[in-house]
Amino acid sequence: MRLAVASPFWDSGAAIDRLCRALGLSEVFVHSHPDGAVEGTAGSNWPLNSSSVVHAVAIDGLRDEKADTDASLRRLHAKVFEVVCRRGRLLISGSANATRAALDVGHNVEACIARIQRERLVGWSMASVSPPEPRFVTDEVDDVSEQAAGVLRATLSGDWIAGQVLSPPMTGEALAFKVTSRGREPLGEVKVDADGNFGVAAPGLELESWKGGRLVLRIESGAGRFAEGFVSVAAFSEIVRRAGHAAPRLLALLAGTEAPPDVLAIISWLQEDPTRLTTAGADISGGTPAEPSSTPAGALVQVNQLNSLYTVQSRPHGQTAPAAGSGWARFMSHLFAALREPRGPLALTTSGRPGDDDDEMFDPGAPAPPDPAIERAFAVLDRLIDDFLSPRNASTLAMTAFDLTQYVCERLTPNPAVARDWLEKLLDALCNGASPNDRAGDVAAATLLGLAMGYDPGGPRRARDRLLRLGYDLAGPPPDMGGVRGFQTVMVPIQEMIAVWSAVQGETTATEQVRSYLTALRARQPSAAYGRLEAMAPDAWPILVEAVTSDRARKHILIAPTATNACPACHSVLPASEIHKLHHIRVAVALNCCGRIIIQEGA
Repeated sequence: MRLAVASPFWDSGAAIDRLCRALGLSEVFVHSHPDGAVEGTAGSNWPLNSSSVVHAVAIDGLRDEKADTDASLRRLHAKVFEVVCRRGRLLISGSANATRAALDVGHNVEACIARIQRERLVGWSMASVSPPEPRFVTDEVDDVSEQAAGVLRATLSGDWIAGQVLSPPMTGEALAFKVTSRGREPLGEVKVDADGNFGVAAPGLELESWKGGRLVLRIESGAGRFAEGFVSVAAFSEIVRRAGHAAPRLLALLAGTEAPPDVLAIISWLQEDPTRLTTAGADISGGTPAEPSSTPAGALVQVNQLNSLYTVQSRPHGQTAPAAGSGWARFMSHLFAALREPRGPLALTTSGRPGDDDDEMFDPGAPAPPDPAIERAFAVLDRLIDDFLSPRNASTLAMTAFDLTQYVCERLTPNPAVARDWLEKLLDALCNGASPNDRAGDVAAATLLGLAMGYDPGGPRRARDRLLRLGYDLAGPPPDMGGVRGFQTVMVPIQEMIAVWSAVQGETTATEQVRSYLTALRARQPSAAYGRLEAMAPDAWPILVEAVTSDRARKHILIAPTATNACPACHSVLPASEIHKLHHIRVAVALNCCGRIIIQEGA
């Protein structure tokens, strides 16, 4: 068994000694952060008087790689306890420092999360380092500026923060900072009015809040005064109201901490009601409604109570108030952007085994069973794809189904054959007008990937037909495969993409052959451009060749402007085999009526 701890604050060592005794250990591995730890108002930065043997180590997972290049250092703020034994790994994270106040008397802890991993794991990687320079902090605060710290309140709406400094009194020009574990990050200059109100642009901060970041704002005046406070997110209540029970799952996906049951719940939530996506921006009218007021219309307000809180906050030129419903639209936009982020497969095993309580029954070499939520997620995705590709939904939801399917492929790694079946359904819809122009490259890349998975004599022709219907330029370079990373997780090509692209470029489709033939027929000029029709439609070929130059043979040709199942002249329904030829080769024979050759010109 091994105990490893990372904590910015320690007592004399009593808390960690008590924990070691409870675990039957005589030593503990303590993370010594290269950039130091955040400073507090009490305690020390190291268990200096611990009776247990303390090994100073650097835990790889707690070293911020960006800190090597950033000018600002990232001090340790994390509190994490890891216990590794032959039965697995226990990881406790949250707000519990390695002090008696947190671990013993009082239990001064805001929140903690315990993760149990039953697989055989090595645990954290670590290397021996020197302990930090001792630092002691008493409960007394000598810094006058710290005693002058004030309080503010603020609300984030979209990319705009509106707030009020409550104390100390502050007016005029000031600077706004976002406070993170890295320190202070400037947001820009603000102007604080006589009532302490201010506003500042904060692009990207809302997305950071959805990903689990704690939003703390700091306002500093030129006179050395400052105030800090948490920022509330205006759209949060709207998100919870609209998402309901799925809200925690959606937030987990945004933060990248989702598990297979979360994926199942999200797909089920979307499949239950596809209008949750199509109406995401329905409340956004494009106008700029007035700011909501806490005072009911017509209510009497005492004159001596009037202040700037009763007015609409002014914004810089071009900065408008968010429209009603815009928070939900932005949230869903962030969500589907997250679906396209590279994340890799999830851990796909269950969190428990039969016989966990019996050491003798536990077989560390046995593979963990798969999470049952995975197969259920695949079944729900099957239904979702069918629903999203239905005639009523395909024009708006086909691309969403494409992104969701890629996400599931990357995170849950289904069988390649299953993934290919999903892709075939998607391509049929997306190449028939359901694909937005800005994603045509991704659909084209998916078409090539499906073709490259195996040898199919008719594959290059079908792929070319799809790309032509998609409107993709076949004369240029092959599409970038970066947009189909999720499918590539499970669909490994067995052919080189350059070779597949060359095969598609060298192929010709029935549509192209018929188009070339009709051009020659109208110009009465024979051409080799439609020569492959001989193999495609051998029964009709003799008449087709003769009709180019012969008026007598031309009378045996009927041109259908659009898809049909009947003879354009006799209106008799064609045999099933000829209907199939007409729809796929665009050339058929009216066998059960006049016997003429039918050519389908349009789609």
